[in-house]
Amino acid sequence: ADILLVNESEMPRLSFPAEPHWTDYLTMGPRMMHNYIKRLAHSFGWPFVALVITVYGLQQGAGEIWLFQARDFYFKDVAKLQPATSESYAAVAHLPWNCKPIFGIMSDTMPFYGLHRSPYIAFAGAVGVVSSLSLSLLPVEVFASTMLMLAGNYAIASPDVIIDAAVAERSKVRPRLSSDLQSLCWGSLA
Repeated sequence: ADILLVNESEMPRLSFPAEPHWTDYLTMGPRMMHNYIKRLAHSFGWPFVALVITVYGLQQGAGEIWLFQARDFYFKDVAKLQPATSESYAAVAHLPWNCKPIFGIMSDTMPFYGLHRSPYIAFAGAVGVVSSLSLSLLPVEVFASTMLMLAGNYAIASPDVIIDAAVAERSKVRPRLSSDLQSLCWGSLA
């Protein structure tokens, strides 16, 4: 993905009327957020900003919580596992988070059709959809469910490290906006 190099003076700025009305004060927060997102999109492109918000906010923020809650419910209430056994299976399902450097190295050194990151994110998304649907629709044993949960964790961990690399790369190109990118990442996660 190309990084848009835009002159700082061309970036949109928030303007406040000379004689503000009370509604201007009420809408200041949303207008500031809109301007913030617009400024980042103007510098880095809407697809990149949307991808950051999706990976951090939807996938890692909400998706990870749902996956962990479902895992705990399944192991304790459905499979009726003892706590030690349950944690052993959970540790296996959590392995992709320990392999994040491998996912980053693979995406940087092994391109698909000239693309380094997009195919890996798309593949992880497909793996996540298939594993989630399989877990929810098919009756599977504990080992098979653990492998499907492992695939679900891969679907979250792999794009996480890939988008981290993309943010770091863009922060080097536009160092004045690096703190804004980090704020976007962590703000989306919250």
